[in-house]
Amino acid sequence: MTDGRFRISVFNALQASPLLPSNRRARLLRRFGFDIDPSAMIYENVFFGSRSVHIERDCFISVNCFFDGSDMIQIGAGTSLGPHVKLITSTHEPAGPERRAGRLIRAPITIGPGSWIGAGAILLPGVEVGAGCIIAAGAVVTASTAPHGVYAGMPAMRKKDLPR
Repeated sequence: MTDGRFRISVFNALQASPLLPSNRRARLLRRFGFDIDPSAMIYENVFFGSRSVHIERDCFISVNCFFDGSDMIQIGAGTSLGPHVKLITSTHEPAGPERRAGRLIRAPITIGPGSWIGAGAILLPGVEVGAGCIIAAGAVVTASTAPHGVYAGMPAMRKKDLPR
């Protein structure tokens, strides 16, 4: 294991511990250089691949979420992430038959304020979730979403308009 990966593993083991109260986790992450508002509630077993994270006030991050960390992840104020949400900021170009996973591609993820990302949802590289959206449990978001809508499915599609 490379030195950098070892440090990330040790850091995540410490900060993700269920022994650390969720209301103190944001403060600990801030001490380690993360840009996380102290009011954020971050529960146990959340994995951070890097410090390329910006979490605004009054956010709720449930258990077992995964922040890839290959590119920036920005989460707007008042946003909630259900359990097992995955924010994936990297992928690969398709390549030849000898190795289909080609060159690494990175792209940021932005989640607008007041959004709710349901349990097990996956957001892929380059996605921008509009303000006030609901992403249904298990949805796979492959493209950016317009504000104030319910998105569900694989790939996620707009199913309903929400009041502004």
